[in-house]
Parts: sequence; structure tokens; C-alpha cells
Amino acid sequence: MQLGAVSLAFPVFMVIQAIGNIFGNSAPSYISRCLGAGKEDEARRTSSVSVYVSVGLTLIMTALCFLFMNPILHVLGAGADTAAPTKAYLRVIIGFCFIMALQIILPSLLRAEGQGKEAVTGMIIGTVLNIALDPLFILVLHQGAAGAAWATVTGNFFAVVYYLMVSIKGKTTLSIKPCDFRPSSRIFKEVLKIGMPNSISQVIMSFSNIILNNLAAGYGDYVISAYGVAGKLISMVYMITVGYVSGYMPFAGYNYGARNIKRMVSALKFTIISGTILCLVQVYPFYGRMHG
Repeated sequence: MQLGAVSLAFPVFMVIQAIGNIFGNSAPSYISRCLGAGKEDEARRTSSVSVYVSVGLTLIMTALCFLFMNPILHVLGAGADTAAPTKAYLRVIIGFCFIMALQIILPSLLRAEGQGKEAVTGMIIGTVLNIALDPLFILVLHQGAAGAAWATVTGNFFAVVYYLMVSIKGKTTLSIKPCDFRPSSRIFKEVLKIGMPNSISQVIMSFSNIILNNLAAGYGDYVISAYGVAGKLISMVYMITVGYVSGYMPFAGYNYGARNIKRMVSALKFTIISGTILCLVQVYPFYGRMHG
């Protein structure tokens, strides 16, 4: 039942990611173009706007979700046995979703200026803590699904602390200072024209997940749990591929801003070929093991 609750809550998790990705996937593209063109002031303003607007959007989502919690549980497909643990999980995740948004946007900004090592370090900190704290909160403290949520939030919190330390120590040319929060129509235009399509597609995937969960609920809560586990395995393959391709985006943006089109196209060809090989290497053994 606890595992089923986490699976039922996953679509809400995806919506939180979609909000973070409005700026997390698109702001780095514009920032890298600005850095390539030597527009460091515009890059700093864009990074600051991205952080504060992302946090603001997630806080609005928090208020709406707590206000309509019971209808949301019904839409998600929670039944008599899974409603309570799903609600317990969502209360923690939704209550601290602004931390999760920061955990998406801050490493994206670091990657935009080529600080991939720092971005990965923070993600490793968050992930390792999440894995280590899961048994503590779930088994030792007997918090069930809510314990899984607390482990996730705690891991993300320390990752965010690390990213903030990198920014405060001045190891980045970008800014998250309130004084640099100067929104402009150009910033929103450049960011939203890339971020909105990606975010909308992720929200659609969330609704698709909700529909499948509701269909699975007709066969029992155990089926929902199994579907959730299978979905996580599939998403692991997908995330590796997306992460690889995301590495090309700031590189392409910087070279485009610097008008080095030849280098950008050359890297694009390399990414397409090597990315396709990566997909085949991942999918084939996974598919074979599933059938075996």
C-alpha cells in the first residue's frame, strides 16, 4: 500500500519537475548564448529571475494543492487503502516543493556556464543522502510513504545548500542575488519559448500517468505498485539519455552566441551519433533481460 501511494503521487512529482523545468531547461540555453556573446549582465539577470520566479510558481502550487488536497487524491486514483499514505507523502513533497524546484534550476545554471563538476557534485550529495535516509525514515522511524518523502526533501535540501555555497563563494559568474532580479520581456520571451513546450509535454505525461493509474486501480492496489516500479525502471533509462543530451545544450548556446556555428554543428553531429549509440546500448540489454 505504501509503495502504491508513492506511485499514485508520482504525477504530482512530475508537475513539480515541469514547473522547475520551465526555467531549468530553457534559462541555461539563453544564459549560455549571452555568455558566448559577452553579455554577462544579461546572464546574471536571467539567472536571478529564473530562480525567484521558479520558487514563486512552486509556492503558488503549494497553496493550491493544500487547498484542493482531497479532490487531487480522488483524481490521482487513490482508494480506501492508499488515500492516507498518498496524502501523507504529498503533504511533505508539496510543502517543500520549492526546495525541489531549486534543486532543478541551480545545477542547470551551473551547467550553463560549464561548471558540470559542481552541478554533478550537488546531485550526488542529494541522491546519496536520499538513498541513505530512506531506510532510516521508513523502517526505523516507521513513517512509511511519508518517510520516503522526507528522505527526498532532506537530500534535495543539502544539495541546494551546496549549490548556494558555490554561488556565495563567488565561483560562478551568474547571480541569485535579489538586486539582480530585474525581469524583462526579453528574458521571459527567450526563456518561455523554449521552456513552455518542454514543460507542457511533461504535464501531459503526468496526466497520462494519472489515467494509467486509474485504470490500474481497477485491478487492485498491487497492480498500481507494480506499475510504479516498472515506470521507475523505464525512467532511469530515459533520464540517462536526457542528461546526456542536456550536456550539449549549453555548449551549443555558447557557440551560437559566439557565432561559432561550425563548432556548434560539429558537436550536434557528434551528439546525435553518440546519443543514438547510447540509447541502443541501454535499451537492448534492458529489453533482453525483461524478456528473459
